[in-house]
Amino acid sequence: MVKKIIFLFLVSTGIGGMVLSQTDLKDLVVEENIKGITKAKDGDIHFKAKKALFNKSKKFLEMQEDVEIKTSRGLSLETQAIKWDQKQEKVFTDKEVKITKDKDIQIQGKGLQAKPSLKRLKIEKAVEVKLPEEKGSFIMINCKGPLEIDYEEGKAVFYNEVEVNQKDYQLFSDKATMYFDTNSQSLEKVVAEGNVRILRGKDTSYSEEAVYNVKEKKLTLKGNPRLVIFPDKNGGFLK
Repeated sequence: MVKKIIFLFLVSTGIGGMVLSQTDLKDLVVEENIKGITKAKDGDIHFKAKKALFNKSKKFLEMQEDVEIKTSRGLSLETQAIKWDQKQEKVFTDKEVKITKDKDIQIQGKGLQAKPSLKRLKIEKAVEVKLPEEKGSFIMINCKGPLEIDYEEGKAVFYNEVEVNQKDYQLFSDKATMYFDTNSQSLEKVVAEGNVRILRGKDTSYSEEAVYNVKEKKLTLKGNPRLVIFPDKNGGFLK
């Protein structure tokens, strides 16, 4: 019966053709509605899922259906399937993922490689990020991916067709690096690189690099910047 349950689990993960020896079977543990906690150097990691398969000798855990991982840093990961290599200290999946930080910062995408603590992570593609701003507004960031985040360094790097939408402007670039405070997680600076285009009302600016200081609300264009300004209906220029 145990062998049948394990086989069905492996089929659902797409590796049902695996041949299992008696030694393999002794190492495998199948659980339903699993809940657990792991002690780590940088805090506790809580996890749960409806289905799980654990290889005791390899310390390899596979979880499926309503998977959730929460860390002591206020980070939460949700997905429908994930693999956790405890020896190499990494989690990974090719499924859609959602990551939240204290219910304010929301990150979505497809495919993930990360530390179990989520302090370093990489989302492969179809990235969408929602960042809170003052007075209840939000900054929305999209890119084709990948997105790489290092919470210890306070840096997030977006690659390929980056689009930033804020209430006062839209920014497009090949790459964008966001620097944030490692304690408060508040955004401090945005550096956009490669084919930078910024829309503000009807005006458009072009450059090879743009640096936005969030605190000072100052935008600096570098690398052959040029500005296209359209006159308003009264013959003046829009500000």
